[in-house]
Amino acid sequence: MDSGLPVDGLVAMYFADPAHIGSTVFNRLWLDSDVSRATAVKACTRIASEAKSLPWLPNAGVLRQEVSGSIRQVFKVSQLVRFVTDDQATVGNYSADRGTVKRPRMSSETSPSLLDLLMDILKLYEQDPMFALTSTTGGSTKVGDNVDQVLPLMSTLLVGLGSDALKLHAKSALLAVLDQVRSDLGVEAVPEVHTSNMWPAM
Repeated sequence: MDSGLPVDGLVAMYFADPAHIGSTVFNRLWLDSDVSRATAVKACTRIASEAKSLPWLPNAGVLRQEVSGSIRQVFKVSQLVRFVTDDQATVGNYSADRGTVKRPRMSSETSPSLLDLLMDILKLYEQDPMFALTSTTGGSTKVGDNVDQVLPLMSTLLVGLGSDALKLHAKSALLAVLDQVRSDLGVEAVPEVHTSNMWPAM
């Protein structure tokens, strides 16, 4: 079976009935395997992308309201599993009770499916940063969901022994989310300073 068929099916069903599919089918996928979660995240990314480029389609707003919290929970748990504390170095992990993040080290036993899932979530946040910021009204996992945790968790992916591709998507996702926050607050972007223009030609 074509691996893209489940994603195509989810996208088609959502555009046909956003409220029902978002609150039922998508929410069930978070309770299954990493593969089903990755399929759901890929479908979210496709829906966000197609809704932006084809304005006559239903937008992703209903879906964000239903699943954003579940995606954040998967992202948090996936990232924590990905990193382990190294007793031989001054590294640690995420402290949920204090809401702080210490510099992590990647586990050598991290599963490929888990890394793929992390990458898929970062790509979703790049495409539509509101999935990282929207408070959830539905979803199977509400306990422990905290929008404020998203930025520090993403920032930890920029350090450590992760692949260059993972760091690149983490950086792009982080910038997209920060730009969305800036836009929501009505704060103008800080202009870039080019050092080459700071000194007169000799």
